[in-house]
Amino acid sequence: MQIRPKDQDSSQGSSTRVVWITLVALLTVAVGLCLLMVWPFAATIIGAGVLAVVYYPLHVRLRQRLNKPGLAALLSTLFLLIAFLVPLTLLVTTVMQELRAAYQALAPGTVEQGASRIWVALDRPLAAAGRWLGMEPSDLRSLLATRLQEAGSAMLGNTIAVLGAAGGGVVRIVIGIGTLYCAFLYGDRLYQETVALSPLGLRRTSALLNAVHQMVMASFYGVIAVAAAQGFLCGVGAWIAGLPSPSLWGVAAAVVSILPLFGSALVWLPAAAVLFVQGSMGRGVFMLIWGAALVGTIDNFLRPLVVMTKLPVHPLLVFVAMLGGVEAFGLLGILFGPVILAVTVALFRMLREEMDVGERV
Repeated sequence: MQIRPKDQDSSQGSSTRVVWITLVALLTVAVGLCLLMVWPFAATIIGAGVLAVVYYPLHVRLRQRLNKPGLAALLSTLFLLIAFLVPLTLLVTTVMQELRAAYQALAPGTVEQGASRIWVALDRPLAAAGRWLGMEPSDLRSLLATRLQEAGSAMLGNTIAVLGAAGGGVVRIVIGIGTLYCAFLYGDRLYQETVALSPLGLRRTSALLNAVHQMVMASFYGVIAVAAAQGFLCGVGAWIAGLPSPSLWGVAAAVVSILPLFGSALVWLPAAAVLFVQGSMGRGVFMLIWGAALVGTIDNFLRPLVVMTKLPVHPLLVFVAMLGGVEAFGLLGILFGPVILAVTVALFRMLREEMDVGERV
């Protein structure tokens, strides 16, 4: 029996579809397995990638001067490691020394006396709140003490988890260094291969990658701007409240401002607690109000403003993208939220262009 041309075309078409379906299915499984293997190190890889993107223009200049890509990539990697690790080590060492000195300066029983003063100062407000709620002041005090203890435990647990994820393990350090080095050495080739393999074509793929690049830069500068603002405001508040080493309090607030949920509260809350323990109730209340009303809220306004310079959309969308990103992805959500929003906006624009072309045709 001889196969007719139509039957032959139909057979080839169905064979092609089977090949495509098989390839897509296998690729989906392979990509899923790759993500499963890489996900434990996602924070390290993405963090190193962000640093590489931000520093890349300077790396290109260094590479052009040396004319040795491998040496330039090594020097750029070493520079970033020194630029981040040395100040962080000095800060941690200084903070530990200051805390040790402050603890040794306290007389025996000072902490207990400070706690007693705080509860005495809260007696009247608790009594008024108890009458309004229909509760005994002693029950309300017990409930408040329990909630404060739970909040402190949750804050400590989340902080330890975030710090452990960010800096835990030799493997993560090695992966971070390797990611930096490879990003500097093969960055141009990776970009070209991504554009070549993308089914969207050169123009659309370049537009998407440019949107991601712009958001990575804007998110990074947003983090820097928030850290600088919160560090400065916390330092000023510590100086007004009369705390020793206000610049140290400010630097510590700038460093921890990148942590989700609590951020700079990990600094201005202990600062207020120190003042309360010392018996300075008025200055302690001032530090609480200064931290909660000014230091702790500046990022809600400053970070979206920085991101909006690269993504002209409604401020509410940027704000929701950031908070939603942190809720969905943790610390990485600070970056993921704006990037996902930028890619979504870019895809809608491409779809609108295709619809316009279709209408003209």
